[in-house]
Amino acid sequence: MPAQERLSREGVVCARHYSTAPICMPARYTWITGQYPHTHGEYDNRGKWIPDDSPVLMQELKKAGYYSIGVGKMHFHPVTRMAGFDRRIIADQKEAGWLDDDFAKYLKVHGINKNRIYKK
Repeated sequence: MPAQERLSREGVVCARHYSTAPICMPARYTWITGQYPHTHGEYDNRGKWIPDDSPVLMQELKKAGYYSIGVGKMHFHPVTRMAGFDRRIIADQKEAGWLDDDFAKYLKVHGINKNRIYKK
């Protein structure tokens, strides 16, 4: 915990925060666009994308000179969408064997088949 305690001391701690939606994609798209679900139009996890004219945080960061990397499960559609990130390290759809994401490639290098890990 020393690293987390240091982050708390030197950074910003949000002691009270609320999500705009109870499920991941609408909440994620709110974070990305700064818009409520009733504005960006995503209310569930069915897999559409925010409207093309929506502001996107990563694109705004790029305009300000930042280099951004998206790491992990984003549930973007399509899964490989960059969404303004300069680079993505994808670990998505773990249960779906069709996606040879970055996590699967890492495991493969180490002799592990991702699909065998996530079988139910």
